[in-house]
Amino acid sequence: MIVETMDSAQNFTQYATSMQVGGQITIPVQNAVGGAAWTAENAAYNNSDTTFTQLVFSPYKATRILTISQELLSDAYVNMEGFLAGMFGRSFATLLNTAFINGASASPSGVMNDCDNGVTSATRNVIIWSEVLDLYHSLKESYRSNGTWLFNSRTAGYLRNLNTGTGGSYIWQPSAIVGEADTLLGRPVAINDACDDYDAGVGGRAMLFGDLSYYWITYQNGMNFQRLDELYAASGNVGLKADVRVDGQLTSSEAVKAWTSA
Repeated sequence: MIVETMDSAQNFTQYATSMQVGGQITIPVQNAVGGAAWTAENAAYNNSDTTFTQLVFSPYKATRILTISQELLSDAYVNMEGFLAGMFGRSFATLLNTAFINGASASPSGVMNDCDNGVTSATRNVIIWSEVLDLYHSLKESYRSNGTWLFNSRTAGYLRNLNTGTGGSYIWQPSAIVGEADTLLGRPVAINDACDDYDAGVGGRAMLFGDLSYYWITYQNGMNFQRLDELYAASGNVGLKADVRVDGQLTSSEAVKAWTSA
């Protein structure tokens, strides 16, 4: 129940690549791309190597202990099992989601920090429509075909208010069908409030566009959960302990591009 609640609370992970692993893993990442060439008859073959670097995925541990009275567990009218599972799930979701977007010390590396810059704003804290177009086209077509926009609610509101001029129509129109995801330039929009604000200042990365499947998330052996009856028995409480070991990294920096404030 906790894992299901945690998954549903992270709208970023549905676009990323998630996997269960047994420990630290190392993957090769293409660094420089070799190429083929036209070659004359009896001439030496084109020698063009592809070079690789390595990404190491090591587990970072997220933890929480919650205590609750034995009376509340036994007397509560509501389904306490479901209620507490939801609390645990949402708290882990908030922590992991922030790390996957922004990164932090002793945590997974954030997509916002790992991606390449696509466009730098002409004016600090101001997004103009031509910069949205430039960001879209800064991404290679091979990534663009599976691209997703990623920004927070404040940036979404800012973009929604861009128009063609005084008294003109709004440039970005929301979906007219209830339940259908919004798109921008034909690609889906993911709203995630862990992203920078558009007015965050110099270097703020308020808007990302790219193939988020290149962000890999590795979970180490799922979630551990334990009920602690004896530790808190003297005070009439029960402890509930949970931890999850996880890492996340963008495996190709050119797969995602950022709008960066000047």
